[in-house]
Amino acid sequence: MWENIWFACIGMVTVYIFYTDCRYYWIPDRAIALLVLLHGAAWYGGMIQPQWSTVLGVSVTFCLLWCWKPQGIGTGDIKLAMILSCSCMGREGVLMLWSAFFSALVCALIVWRCKGEKMIPFAPFLLCGWWFAKWEAAAILIQPGNL
Repeated sequence: MWENIWFACIGMVTVYIFYTDCRYYWIPDRAIALLVLLHGAAWYGGMIQPQWSTVLGVSVTFCLLWCWKPQGIGTGDIKLAMILSCSCMGREGVLMLWSAFFSALVCALIVWRCKGEKMIPFAPFLLCGWWFAKWEAAAILIQPGNL
């Protein structure tokens, strides 16, 4: 039951971040703080167990991206990736990043081709990648051989 409530809360924060990032290219710190509180409560309650190598890998990846092209990625994206990676096991973290980067690349090419814009918000893709990774992990867990 608590896990469903946790996912519902994450879903509400997801909608809020989608809106603010798509509209203003900005991820509010209060949304990040809420995600930190939700992840902390889930960790305390035993619902998630951070795999620190995944958190470190995601953090280093985003910090290197920021160092390479600071105007290309915002600090809000880095903070969001770090906190979302706390609830990902190794494979989920990799899937989150690959799906986020690939879908953002495809969308950016379409937007650039149609509108000529070179900048798109990244947080929606990162959040979709996280939700996809969580869905995929749950789908693997409920396969007949794993029950």
